Amino acid sequence: MVYVYFITDKDRNLVKIGRSINAEERLNALQAGSPVPLTLQRTVKDTIGTLEYDLHRAFRHLREHGEWFRIDERLQRVIENPAHYGCPPEWRSRSRRPAEYYLKPVTGDDFELGFGKHKGDRLSSVIRLDQDYVLWMLWVSWLPYKVKMIVADMVERIRDDYFST
Repeated sequence: MVYVYFITDKDRNLVKIGRSINAEERLNALQAGSPVPLTLQRTVKDTIGTLEYDLHRAFRHLREHGEWFRIDERLQRVIENPAHYGCPPEWRSRSRRPAEYYLKPVTGDDFELGFGKHKGDRLSSVIRLDQDYVLWMLWVSWLPYKVKMIVADMVERIRDDYFST
């Protein structure tokens, strides 16, 4: 069984999000080359094999180097309870519905959500108003990859527009 692990460097407020069949062994290997104490905070079964990628994608704005991420409030909540942004990883399954079920194209580059608590709302509005929900959408693996890519691209566009003004 493969596990996703969260190994923290409390001195620099960083977490390594990685995959291993033996997280303790991985911690020991990392600790051997680290001048600061590292702590294994949590492991989660990665039953489908996309959890590490999903977390890296959801928190890419916090990436410091490689698989090391700055810990902000949202990432801390995920470390404390990885199911915070969706169903527990062992319950996850791939969607049998097409991407168009989840996101319906509307005017311009925007989409209407076809599911969840924001069903019927524009994706651009949800990104601006409910960042926790957007992170949840990027984390859960039952959403089709195409949907996650559309959401992630729109998040980047909105962020770039915000910072360019």
